[in-house]
Formats: sequence, structure tokens, C-alpha cells
Amino acid sequence: MKRGWATWAVTMVAVPLLAVMLAAGLFLVSGIASVRAQEVVGVSGRVVNGTEGAADPAGLTVSLHSFSTGLEGVNTLETTTGAGGEFRFGEVPSTEGLGYALSTDYSGKSYSHLLGREDLTQPVNLTVYEATQDVSVIEVNSHAMVIAAVDKTDSLIDAVEVVGLANVSDRTLVPDLANAGPGQFSFLRFSLPPGATGFDIQTDLLGGEIIPVGTGFAVTAPVAPGSHTVTFSFRFPYDGAGISYRQNLLQGAKTYRVLVPQSLGPIRVPTLAAQPAVEIEGVSYAVWQASDVPPGQGVTVEFADLPLPGWGERAAKATTNAAFWRAAIPVALVVALVGILVYGGLRPSRVPSSPGGATPSQGAPGNGAASRRERLVRQVALLDRQFEDGTLTEADYQARRAGLRDEITAAPPE
Repeated sequence: MKRGWATWAVTMVAVPLLAVMLAAGLFLVSGIASVRAQEVVGVSGRVVNGTEGAADPAGLTVSLHSFSTGLEGVNTLETTTGAGGEFRFGEVPSTEGLGYALSTDYSGKSYSHLLGREDLTQPVNLTVYEATQDVSVIEVNSHAMVIAAVDKTDSLIDAVEVVGLANVSDRTLVPDLANAGPGQFSFLRFSLPPGATGFDIQTDLLGGEIIPVGTGFAVTAPVAPGSHTVTFSFRFPYDGAGISYRQNLLQGAKTYRVLVPQSLGPIRVPTLAAQPAVEIEGVSYAVWQASDVPPGQGVTVEFADLPLPGWGERAAKATTNAAFWRAAIPVALVVALVGILVYGGLRPSRVPSSPGGATPSQGAPGNGAASRRERLVRQVALLDRQFEDGTLTEADYQARRAGLRDEITAAPPE
């Protein structure tokens, strides 16, 4: 399931059964077979309550869906469970190329079970569970933050977080939004770095909504017993060569890891314990880890030695910003004016020719001083261009420019 962050409370109520069909890839052949003689079979089974001590539900509506590639022409039959949860469908078409699924709603959650054609003649169990609002039934086995890219020009980090969690009880966590409050949250919550944008989420949890909560978001879908995955991506800004923020692990985590591609350079996460590098899909990652983090305690995530843009990149970025130009134009005029005045004071004065047309000799003291100042000014201009091109570091530029400025000041008058 995939949703954009811009809509915040995007409803995740797409028919759970159809989502399960898609996830399982049960598109067996192209199209329903043309109308022809087809076999008809009876399908029977039970709705079993998987919660210890709970009775198998009676009087529950059970649906049997048959479908083909692309889910065209989905056909649905319905029946009701008996006193012991048993059910039966009398005439079900058994046709080559069809897939089947059982579904029912129980205690705030939709449950489904996929079948092949060969399963129709065998008794089928569909398991349901009683509900709970106790979020402590959720355990996060692994929570990994993977850095996908770093944009040093705009100082942005692209990241993906993959959360592997499990409902370790025999009850389905069914959020109660009407009674949410401090200490009463009954749904999954995840935090995001400051300024996160471009949010996107994928999960096998069906139903519910994605809503903003605190410094992150919540998934209000029911969580049945068993293992599940929540994956979400985003980008967030950094300032300078590092950023530090609190990662609130509200469900805790047996292991929390940060993975950074080694190809991105010497980026470090000094607040977590360094681990051996790992290779995933041919990419080598540096790894940092925290273990056995209790619910709500969280960890401090700090990125150090992040790449910085060169002066040329900073200048290019600045010149594309309208606000920069609104502020810079008056300043530029002042700087230009000062530059003209300074240059006018430094350049050699025009010496009137003598009546006979003679000019001072090349060895005259005043002319030598003017030539030296001209040379120094040209060196300053060349230095400025080198810095703008990124071939000089800011420290070297400032030091060398200060030296040239001192030489200009110390040069003898014309």
C-alpha cells in the first residue's frame, strides 16, 4: 500500500481482499475462460477463532470470491456460519484460470484467505482473532534507516526506513481513535527528522489511515497476530557538515540501525555503535547500531562529516533564489560603487605629456609604483576568479587575499 504525505490523512480502506490478491500475485491466466460447460463443486470449512479461550463465531457472514487476471468479473457468493463456525457454499464454479479467496469481517478487522482451484475440494479454515487496544502487543524486531542519497548542493538527505514488526499476542490490535490521548495510544506511531518532506509509505497493513502525530505520523490500520512490514521514505535538510535529532522509537526496537553507502564518503553516525560493513545488492554500507531500545526511549541520531557544497555550488544555488536577488541587488550596487572608487584610487594617474611630447621614463619612481599596484590588483582579481571557480579553499583565499591587500597598502605612492 502506498500513500503520499501531502494528503496526511489518506484513507487506507481499499478493499483488503483485493489488496491481498494483488500482493499474492494470483493472476493465474489471461481472462476468464469463455462461456462453456464448467465443473461445479461444493466448498466447506470453518471460521476458527485464534484467540485462546474464545468461541468460534456463529452467525458470521463469509464471502467466497472468484476472480481472474486483472480482477475482471469478480464473482462473490455469501453464506453464514453455523453454531460452531462452520460454513458451506453449495455450487462454486471450478474453472481453469480462476483464483479464489474467502473473507469475513470480525471485531473491527477484515480477514481473508487465498485458495487455488485444487483447494476447493478440501475443508478450509479461516482464522479470526479477538480485538485488543493494548499497543504493547507490538514488538519491533528491526528498524533500519538507509541513506539513499545526499544532495550537497541543496543540503538534503534522501532516506528510507524499513520497520519489521510483529504482533506477538493472539489478539488483533484494533486502534480506538475515539479514546486516543497521552498514554492511551492504541496505534502504531513513527517519528521523522525535523523538516522531513516528500513522505511516502508502503505496508502490508490494510485499512485505517495515515495521520500526523507529534513529530511524525501514525498508522491506524489493525495489526493481526504475526509479522508485518512498514516502509517509508522521505528527505530532510541538514545545515553545515552535520545534523543531530531525536529518533523517538515509540514501539521500541530490538535493533535500530543506520546504513550509509560508503560511496557517499566519510559520513559518520557517532552516537551509535559502529558495526562491520555489509553489502546489499552490490552496494557496500557502513553500519551503526543500537540494541534493545525500550518503547518510547528513542536514540539520538547524529550525522557528521556530511558533504558541503563548494563556493561555486553555493553561489549557483544562491543566484537561483529570488529572495537572494531582491536582497543582493542593492548590496551589489554599493559594492560596485566602492570597487570603482578603490580601483580609481589604486590605478596609476594619467601623467600629462610635456610640451615636447616626452613622457616620464620607464624607470621613474612614480611609474614603477603604479606598475606594481596594477600587478597586485590584477593578482587580486585572479584570486577572486580562482575562488569562484572552486579551485581555492576559503581559508587559502582569505589568507592570500589579505596578503595582497597588505602589499597594496604598503606600496609607495605614485
